[in-house]
Amino acid sequence: MRFLDRLQVKLSLLLVVAFTLVLAAFSLYDYHAVKAARMAELRLLADRVTERLSHILLSPMWNVDAREISRILETEMANGNLFAVIVLDEDGKSVLAGSRRDGGALHEVNSLWEEDGVFGRTRRIEMDGRNLGSLNVFVHTRHMEQDLLETVAANVLRTFLLEIVLVALIFFFVKSAILDPLDHMRRVARRISQRRDYSLRFPADRRDELGSLSDTFNEMLVIISQNEQTLKLHGERLEELINRRTLELAGAKKIAEDANQAKGEFLANMSHEIRTPMNAVIGMAELTLKTPLSPRQRQYLSVIRASSRSLLRVINDILDFSRIEAGKMTMERIAFRLSDVLDEVLDLFRGAMTDRDVELILEVDPDVPDALLGDPLRLRQVMVNLVSNAFKFTERGEVAIRASLSREMDSQVEIVLGVRDTGSGIPAEKLDSVFAAFTQADGSVTRKHGGTGLGLSIARDIARLMGGDVRVKSDVGRGSEFVVTVILDKDSTVLPGVREAASRFEGRRILVATANQGLGVAMDKALRRFGATTEQAATGKELLSRISEAGPAFDAVLVDGVLLADLSAGGADGLSGLFARFASTIVLTPTGKAREALFDAYPGARYFLEKPVGLAGLALGLSQAMGLAPSDGDPDAPLSGLPAQEPEPSFPGLRVLLAEDNATNRLVAGEIFADAGIVASMAENGRQAEEMAAREPFDMIFMDVSMPGMDGYEAARRIRALPQGGQTPIVAMTAHVLPGDRQRCLDAGMNDYLTKPLDRKRLFAVIATWAGHWRRQETAPGDHAGPSGDAVPGPGQGPLSDEAWLRGVPGLDVDEGLYRLGGKAAIYRSILSGFAKSGREYLGQMRQAMAHGRADQARDVAHKLAGAAGNVSAVEVRDMAWAMEESLDSGRLEEAGVLMESLAQAMEAVAGGVEGLGTAGGAAAQPRAG
Repeated sequence: MRFLDRLQVKLSLLLVVAFTLVLAAFSLYDYHAVKAARMAELRLLADRVTERLSHILLSPMWNVDAREISRILETEMANGNLFAVIVLDEDGKSVLAGSRRDGGALHEVNSLWEEDGVFGRTRRIEMDGRNLGSLNVFVHTRHMEQDLLETVAANVLRTFLLEIVLVALIFFFVKSAILDPLDHMRRVARRISQRRDYSLRFPADRRDELGSLSDTFNEMLVIISQNEQTLKLHGERLEELINRRTLELAGAKKIAEDANQAKGEFLANMSHEIRTPMNAVIGMAELTLKTPLSPRQRQYLSVIRASSRSLLRVINDILDFSRIEAGKMTMERIAFRLSDVLDEVLDLFRGAMTDRDVELILEVDPDVPDALLGDPLRLRQVMVNLVSNAFKFTERGEVAIRASLSREMDSQVEIVLGVRDTGSGIPAEKLDSVFAAFTQADGSVTRKHGGTGLGLSIARDIARLMGGDVRVKSDVGRGSEFVVTVILDKDSTVLPGVREAASRFEGRRILVATANQGLGVAMDKALRRFGATTEQAATGKELLSRISEAGPAFDAVLVDGVLLADLSAGGADGLSGLFARFASTIVLTPTGKAREALFDAYPGARYFLEKPVGLAGLALGLSQAMGLAPSDGDPDAPLSGLPAQEPEPSFPGLRVLLAEDNATNRLVAGEIFADAGIVASMAENGRQAEEMAAREPFDMIFMDVSMPGMDGYEAARRIRALPQGGQTPIVAMTAHVLPGDRQRCLDAGMNDYLTKPLDRKRLFAVIATWAGHWRRQETAPGDHAGPSGDAVPGPGQGPLSDEAWLRGVPGLDVDEGLYRLGGKAAIYRSILSGFAKSGREYLGQMRQAMAHGRADQARDVAHKLAGAAGNVSAVEVRDMAWAMEESLDSGRLEEAGVLMESLAQAMEAVAGGVEGLGTAGGAAAQPRAG
């Protein structure tokens, strides 16, 4: 505690200040009172002296005796209060006699009246009516003021001494009566505070207010002591309750985690059950797309493939929502073309335009960059969800997809993607809830349109993971617009595609004729993106007029088929005249119209482009109409805007190590690697893979996770510990698809994760990602060369006897198997012969394990059989093996026993079919073993 904060010091200062103020007031009053009394005395003195001298000086002045007058005045000047006495003659001009205490001039009488501290009296001296002169008496206050100050000082000194005595007496009284008891109470209170000892008490030996205060404090201490005991009891009970609740919460947490795991397993199993039949549909479409097709057939098959994939979106939405809730959804960063993503969205909704009066328009600003880095699948998912929502609520009108550049940074760009419709719109009170999961704008509309209510929620969450967001604005009765912002990285790599069209169309002049203003704006932006210049025509007559006036100046004409309805069929001013004068005219037609119907509707037309028009389709159509690129198939067939079939990548000379205990799986993977020019070494278990990785360097390692002896997890950890194994990419290969399996592989030191059966496109994408330093080459489908360099026939082009032999084996998805092996029917036959033998061995091992009660061992063997069957497309064996693995893993042994018999029958059907049809006619080239 500071000195000035002590109560004793404050009280002492208060007393000193109070008495000092009283002393000052008293001294001031005393000074003025004494001064007033002294002044009155001086005035009285002046009056008496004047009166007395006026009588004494009568005789000397009558006789004009100056000496006598001077003597009388000197006598009076003995009084120290007199300053000056001066006698003037009757004229008042001459001084008869006088005296001044300061020795000043006597004739300066008038100045004395104005001097400070001096006042005077004057009187005429007369005798018998004769004026003898005048008497002037002056009194000064200097002597009086000096005496006054001395008197007051003495009084102040005496009063101050008395004040000190009084202050001391009062202070000692207050200290003993108040301050000391308070200080004692303070010390007691501090001990209570520091020791938490509420048994201490304040002294209670006084009868005054302090004694009453001590009694009150003591009563309070009693209450506090009782409350402390009560709180202690409550604390013990609360601690016991918390421990009990903690145990309950731990149990509830365990139940919730088990339920969450069960949900994940259910979602994974449901995903598998849905994907299995859909893979057949998609695979058949992809196999057919590898054969020579007309553009119309390629379009139809592409729509079938896209629509089949869209059927998986419901389960994917549920899985994505589960991942987002768990915070496990991550964004990839790969190179892609924005125009490809938008064109794919258009292709997916072509079928939706055939049964409703809705126009789908793609509008891309010319300055939007095309080569980007990000997650194209997730970006497409966002756009598909938004466009699907727009079609759901739009019966007629149009749905417009817009893309613009918001801002450009050093290495990133912010892209704005919008989906606008002319549907029913969303009420203002519903705008805040449209992004909530399992929620739609209107419950009554839900029954009409259906849907899970997850699309918009997932779209917003994905956009936020991409650094952006989704917002909506709507006008009831006029439509809605959803605006997506995403931040993507720039890709400096020059990618082939729509941007190459700029060199072909630079400086070209193209006429766009359509009554749809939105379509006209979209075509104008797309053509300016290609480097061309455009002009617009809004009616058929305006179109003919433009062509007649400046026909040769146009390099091509894009005309909406709807616009030609008001033109006659024949004549120079009709449709046939238009197409005869200007052959490079492309008619924009609705989706799904037969070629014969188009020829009947637009006689003379040669080129058609189906709506919706994508950037790739527009570039291809213009190239064909203007003779800038050779056309595939029938030039009179409608153009779909779909890009040509993508060539498969090739990695010649890339060295990989495959660790796989199943011989069939090794054969399948070896053939896929050989198709891509990859040199593959084989290891049958984890220990052998470790030894081979220590002996020679590899560009990549593919690791099966379930192998006897040393599994793939332990092998990956040991390879990572090798001097040369720290930087080698390791990719897991497994049939496990539960959410935690991928993370378990990554925790073991692997870089990526592939599920069985292997998908060629996914496999090559993973290789391109992790072996990106390797020079990648593109090879047309069906032109892959094996290690010997001999050409390999494409799907369906192998020896007829081999393919016919394969289709005679029951339980096989031959098309899927041929697709996986690049159409090599002879290799497929050889692999099946090995699978027939190994499959029976697996069955024997499973029966032996189950007979001895080793369910875990039987489950592992079932997992291997499922992977091997999947790789050879033995779908029935694969599905039965997966079901048995799940039963054994869940402890349902009786169910597993029943499945065992069904699995044995399916396996025997495949093996018997292989053996019954004879041995393969030609041996397939085997990849070298390690």
